[in-house]
Amino acid sequence: MLLAGQAQAIEYGIDNILSSSSSLVKSEAVTSWQGQQLSGLFDFIYVGSEAGDENILFELVGPTSTTIFNNKGDSNLPATNLDIDTLYLRDLTKASSPQYAINYWPTSATGVPEPVHIYKLNTAVMINEVSLSAGMFLFGFNDPGGNDFDYDDLVFAARAVPLPGAAILFGSGLLGLVGLRRREIV
Repeated sequence: MLLAGQAQAIEYGIDNILSSSSSLVKSEAVTSWQGQQLSGLFDFIYVGSEAGDENILFELVGPTSTTIFNNKGDSNLPATNLDIDTLYLRDLTKASSPQYAINYWPTSATGVPEPVHIYKLNTAVMINEVSLSAGMFLFGFNDPGGNDFDYDDLVFAARAVPLPGAAILFGSGLLGLVGLRRREIV
């Protein structure tokens, strides 16, 4: 039973959810973040993939990497509290195994659109039975060399991890003590 004021999320499949003709992009009024940098800690969850290619999201720490999820393996586990600057996508089926940093959106000199689109959800939705809330980001990848530009070859969602209230209070208290210490010295 739904309580008054609760909205039920609309269910979508993975196909074409981030293409220019997508009903999700239009009806859910998402804001495009394509080309902008994101930083900080995020929680990530695999939403789905349309392509037959094997795409892996992994965290690169120094010379080693840890697989976050693989769309050909156990890909339904959420990854929590990860720094977006250390995450990479690799398409292992391509001969050159290109690698893309998640916080870098390469542009093509030929005018071909970037291989990733980012949207911030303004409302709750369900995609492939994954419940997503307002404020989360959707990352949609188009395989390198692909010409369909539907950005559903690998899709995952990300939610910024807020700073704990205790850390904010501790920081402001510490600044207050520094201010008092300076006043005593003068």
